[in-house]
Amino acid sequence: MYPLAISDSHCGLTRNEKVPSCQDAKEYEVSIIQKFFDQENAPSKHIGFNCEGRQGSEVSDRERAYIINWLVNIHNRLKDDLRQETLHITVNLIDRILAKHNVPVNKLKLLGITCFFIATKFEDIATPSAGDLIIMAQIHRQVFIKDIHALELKILSSLDFDVQFPTTYQFFMLFCNLVNASNTHRVFGQFILEIALLERAMILNKKPSLIAFGAIYLVSSRLVKSEPTKKKCRQILEDLNKLLHQ
Repeated sequence: MYPLAISDSHCGLTRNEKVPSCQDAKEYEVSIIQKFFDQENAPSKHIGFNCEGRQGSEVSDRERAYIINWLVNIHNRLKDDLRQETLHITVNLIDRILAKHNVPVNKLKLLGITCFFIATKFEDIATPSAGDLIIMAQIHRQVFIKDIHALELKILSSLDFDVQFPTTYQFFMLFCNLVNASNTHRVFGQFILEIALLERAMILNKKPSLIAFGAIYLVSSRLVKSEPTKKKCRQILEDLNKLLHQ
């Protein structure tokens, strides 16, 4: 198994992100979550691909995990400039393309860095250029700027320019805000969500809200140290369970 390159960017939560999010408006949290529930149910956003089972596909689970791990490393280097959602949107774009097209193994890095490029332009304010990403990723001998721009157009056309998708990270943060989870819960939970990105089985046919709930459950069960903490953890799980079954 590849060594995990889990980014330090999840710690940005404790430092507070530089750019305020409209999702921080508590009076709209329930409405935002409901909107996210509606968006994640869109058929075009479902990830149901089978890398090894699809005829003609050359991408294995191990190769996919390698590319995602590689992108986590790149995101980690840019953690002070990019939002955490960028990484999750990147993975969603990659999986949606793999669900629709047979991608040769030797084109996976081009696909990964192009999806990362698209995600930064969609989610962030200060975005790296295609040239900067090529240099940072050390693929200047394999990928050229024109390759990224050409594939960017193909990807966006294939997805009907539909990049928006509620990620597990967004659901997790909204759930945490709703139940007033501690910073310890949040940081540990984001660590779990990044590990989950590497495993295709964690993404395949599973809704982001369910994965986010699973992260809350795991975090709560592992961080119980005192009776007051146990009570708070039980309350978090009860509140989220009611929310998911409304």
